[in-house]
Order: sequence, then structure tokens, then C-alpha cells
Amino acid sequence: MSWILLGGQGVFCFNYNVKCFKFKQDKGVDTKECAEWNPYFSNELYMKDDEIKSWTTLGLSDSDFNKAALDDMKCEMDIRKTKKDHEHVCTEAELKASTFKPQNQVAYTETQKISHFTFVFNIFVFLQVFNIINSRKIEGELNVFSEFFNNWLFVFVIILTFAVQIFIVEYGSMATKCHALTMKENLVCIGMGFSSLIWGFFLKFLPVGLFQWVSLDEKPMTAEQAEQSFVSKVKSVRGGKAAPRTENVIKFENAFADKFKGQLGGLGAFAKKTEQE
Repeated sequence: MSWILLGGQGVFCFNYNVKCFKFKQDKGVDTKECAEWNPYFSNELYMKDDEIKSWTTLGLSDSDFNKAALDDMKCEMDIRKTKKDHEHVCTEAELKASTFKPQNQVAYTETQKISHFTFVFNIFVFLQVFNIINSRKIEGELNVFSEFFNNWLFVFVIILTFAVQIFIVEYGSMATKCHALTMKENLVCIGMGFSSLIWGFFLKFLPVGLFQWVSLDEKPMTAEQAEQSFVSKVKSVRGGKAAPRTENVIKFENAFADKFKGQLGGLGAFAKKTEQE
């Protein structure tokens, strides 16, 4: 996920963090004057009025922009305006006929940033969905699809999650801050989510001891800490007095105290004391 979040620009969308791709040079040294502006530059999910005004103030012409980026933006805006197929490839004649520039955008036009974040969100969810399937077998079994259809409620939840996720992305728009993806883009996201099954399969061949070098430096709680923790879990205060406790709660307290008596010193005495209240 870190790679998708940090390196997704240029893969899933155009770079939108850099305002100037190339600076003019003076005797081989870059100056502060930009030679190729990035038409997709934006810090927002949707174009704001102040960003549009800043482009207008610069008064840039087509030749001032990076050609590949500007052509892509022109084509994208033409597809949105004419409602052509998302897979449409604009011809050179169409690009030359277009006079669109960043300053021609209207407020709340989707930016490349929202496209990028939609990919991150979509891939993350599908990774979790396939990881749920991974978690069906945790005792070393290799085939996570064994007896998969024996639990129809599980299958229903998986299908429903897929359907709801795609619906959120395709129709959520500003409500869910998502950019509608094409069928091909959704399949790419699902494919990357499927990779968690492959990763989970290979992990099962690694020795368990490889992961046991990680240990938590846990220390036994003091009697005071144990009492406070215990009270927060099994006791609620009503008018400054302990609430009536059921027989099952008392059994749980006693069993808990006996099991951890050595580590939580004083907890057993506390449990017996509260039982007498």
C-alpha cells in the first residue's frame, strides 16, 4: 500500500504534486523560470476557485505546458464534455482543435489527486476482502477455498462487499470523494487485491520461528493497575455503589483471578472482596 500511495503518481494517474516539470537554464544552471508547466498540478481533490485564478493570472499558452500532460488533459475534458467512451483515444486533429487549458476548468472539477486516492482506497478494500478468504485457513492448510461454498452467509458477505465497494466508487462521487473508474481500472484493483491470496500462500511455507523473534516487553501490572483495569471491565458504578453482579460474572472474576494470580498480584483478593460487597 505504501508503494501505491507514494509511487502511484505516474502509474495510476499523472503527477499532480509538481507544478513545474522543467526549468529554463542559464549557462547550464536551472533558473526559477519554468519552461514546462504541469497542467495537472493541484493540492486539492477538486479544483478550487483560487487555484483556477492562479492559472488565469499566469496567462500561459499551450507551448508553456508539458505537451504530453496537456494533451491528456484536453482529451480527458473532451471525453467528459461529449460523454464519449472512456477508452476513446483522441486524434491529433481533436487535440489541435481543443483550446482547453487549466484555467478553463470550472470549480469542483475532479483532479488527478482524487483519481490517485480512489485507486488507493479501492485496492486497500479488495486486499482486505481477499485477506478475509485467506483467514479461513490458519492452521497451515494450503487450499483456502476448501469447502468455500459450505457457508453461504460467508459467500453472500463477500459478494455484497464487492458490490457495495464498486457502487461506492462508481456512484459515490463527492459524497464518498471517489472518482468513477472504468471496468479495466476496477479489474486492475481487484487483481492487486487478489495478490494477498498469493502472498498468504507463500507465507505458509515460512517457518513459524521466523516470526517469533519479535517480542513485546510486557511487565506484570501492579495491584493498583489491575484493580483499575478490572473495574473498568466488569463493574459499573451506580450512585457510587457497585452494580449487582450475576452468577456468571462472579464465576468469570474468580476464574480470571485464579489464572492470573501470579502475574497480577492482589487481583484474587480483590475479586473475593468485590464478591462480598
